[in-house]
Amino acid sequence: MILMKLRHPKESNLVFFTLFLLCFLVLSSEIKPCFSVKSVPLEFFVWIPCSACPEQQEAYEIWENNMQVIDEIEGDYGQKVAVDKIPFGSEEGLQKLMDQYGVDPAEIEDYWNAVVVNYETMFKGYLNSTYLREIIDFYLQPVQDIAVVSIKSSFNSVLVGDEVQINVTVRNQGELSESFALSIYVNSSILSTYSIIDLQPSTQLDVSFNWNTVNATAGIHILSAEVSVLENETDLADNWLISGVIEVREPDTTPTERHDIAVMNVKVSNPTIRQGEEVNVTITVENWGTENETFNVRVYSNSTLVGELTVFNLMPNQPFDLLFDWDTAEIGLGQFVLKVEADQVLNETNLNNNVYILNDRIQIRELSSFDSLALTALLAVSFSFGFFETFSPCLIILLSFVLSYTLGVSPSFKESFLKVMIFGAGFVSAALLLGIAFGLFFLSLPSLQLYLTLTVSVFAIVFGLNLLGVLKVPLETKPAIRKLAEKYVLTYPGLFILGFIFYFLDPCIAPIFIAFIPLLLLDTLPLILTVFALGAIIPFLAIGVFTGSVSKLVRLTYKQRFRIRAISGMILICYAIYLFVFYLLPSFT
Repeated sequence: MILMKLRHPKESNLVFFTLFLLCFLVLSSEIKPCFSVKSVPLEFFVWIPCSACPEQQEAYEIWENNMQVIDEIEGDYGQKVAVDKIPFGSEEGLQKLMDQYGVDPAEIEDYWNAVVVNYETMFKGYLNSTYLREIIDFYLQPVQDIAVVSIKSSFNSVLVGDEVQINVTVRNQGELSESFALSIYVNSSILSTYSIIDLQPSTQLDVSFNWNTVNATAGIHILSAEVSVLENETDLADNWLISGVIEVREPDTTPTERHDIAVMNVKVSNPTIRQGEEVNVTITVENWGTENETFNVRVYSNSTLVGELTVFNLMPNQPFDLLFDWDTAEIGLGQFVLKVEADQVLNETNLNNNVYILNDRIQIRELSSFDSLALTALLAVSFSFGFFETFSPCLIILLSFVLSYTLGVSPSFKESFLKVMIFGAGFVSAALLLGIAFGLFFLSLPSLQLYLTLTVSVFAIVFGLNLLGVLKVPLETKPAIRKLAEKYVLTYPGLFILGFIFYFLDPCIAPIFIAFIPLLLLDTLPLILTVFALGAIIPFLAIGVFTGSVSKLVRLTYKQRFRIRAISGMILICYAIYLFVFYLLPSFT
C-alpha cells in the first residue's frame, strides 16, 4: 500500500531495499538494547544415545525427555530463556564442564545431557520440567535490592553531652519501588528507626538523625545502619553497613590518636562477563582513625593478585573511591571470588575491616561467536543511519547555493572544499549533539526505557510515512532557511552556524539517529557516535571533492528526490518494525 503511493516511476525497486534492510536488522537482532528483555541463559550438554541399542535404551529415554523439556521451555519462554545446546563430547562441552563448572574429569561421564541454568544451577539425569521452570522463574523475577551506601557524622570526637548529626544514605538498587525500615545503631543499640515509603528504582534517599550524647559512656562508639530485608531480596551483604567511629570524651580530655583503615565496599560493573572484557571495580575505603594515612590496596581474584593501588594522605573520617579496571584477557573461564585488602598502617590494631570479600562471584564466560557479528551489524546500521541523515536533496541544493553565492565564477578547489566541510562540520555537530543528549537522557532513565522506546518507534513510523509522502506533516521551513543562508553564508563561522541550524530545519530528512538510541549501551555510545559521524560526513566529502559538478549533482538528486526520501523513510519504518517485533512485544508479553 505504501509503495503504490510513491510518486517516482521506479518505486518498485525499493521493495528489494526494504527486504534487504529487514533481513539485515534481523541479523543484528543479537544486539541487546539497554532495556532488553531479561534473559536467563540455559546450557544443555547434549549427547544422543543409540535408539536401537538395548544397553542405551534408558539413556535414550532420558535424552528424549530432556530434549522435549528444553524445546517446550524454549517455545514457552521465548526470548526470556537463551538456550545454548552444546555437544557433550566436544572440546567446548568438556572444557566448560571441567574448567567453568569444576566437574572432576573422573566423573565427567555422569554429566551427559546435563542442564545448567544461569551458569550456576546444574541438573543431571532425568529433567523435572516443573522444577526447572520454578528455577527459571526465580531468575526471571524482578531484582529487589536495598542498600545502605554511606553513614557520615558531623564530628568524630565529642564531649559527653554534645550533639552529633548522623547522616545515612540508602539506595534502591533493584527494579521495583520499595518500602522498608531503616535502623541507625551506635554499637549494638538502636538510636532510631525510620519507615521509607516507595523509594523508586535507581534512586537514593538521605536520612538525618541528631544523637545527643548526654547518656553515652566515654569511649569509642561504632556507627552502623541496617535496612530490613525485602521479600525476594537475595543480596543481603549491603543491607548492613558499619562506617566510622565517634569518640565520646569526658570533659577536659583530648582526643585519642587512632589508626584504622577500612575497606567499606566493593562494586563491579558486571558480575557476568565474557572472556577478554574489562571489569570496572570500584573500591570504597575510609579512614576511621584520627591521622592522615597513606597505604596500598590490593585486589585478588581467588588467591591471585590482579591489581595494586595506592591511597595518599587520606584524611580522617573521609571515604575515598578507587577505580580499578580488571582485564580478564589472561583469565580462564569459570567463577572467581574478588577480594580487596588494605595494608596495615603503622600502629593499626583493628584489622577486621581491612579485608572485603565480594559477596557475588565474578562469572567469566566464553566469548560468543555472535558477539563480533552483532557489533559489526550495529556499526553498519549506525553508518547507514549517518549517511542517510545527511544525504538529502535539500542539503545538496543549499550547498549549491552556498558555493555559487560565495565563490564567484572560478573558485579554487581548496576554497570550495573548505566551505563545504565547514558547513558539514556544523551539520554533523548538531546531529552528534542531539544524539549525545538523547542517548544520555535515555540511559539515565532505566525504568522508563521501554516506554521511551515505544515513543521513539511511533515517531520513527510518523517520520517515515512523511518521507514516503503517505503522511503530510505541515512544516514550512524554506523561508527561514533562505533568510539564515543570506545572513550567515559569507564567513567561515557563519557557514558553521548555518550548517548547525540547517540540521534542524532540513525538510528532506528526519532525525534518524534518534530512532537508533534504544540499541545503545553506555560503553558503546562513543564508538557508535564516531561511526555515525563518519557516515554523516561522507556526502559532504563527496560534494567537496566534486564541487565542479555540483550543478549536475543538484539536477540528479532533485530528479531522484522522491526515491532518496523514500529510502530514508523505509529505513525508519523497517527499523520501527524491528523494535516492535524483537524488543517491545517480548517485553510487554
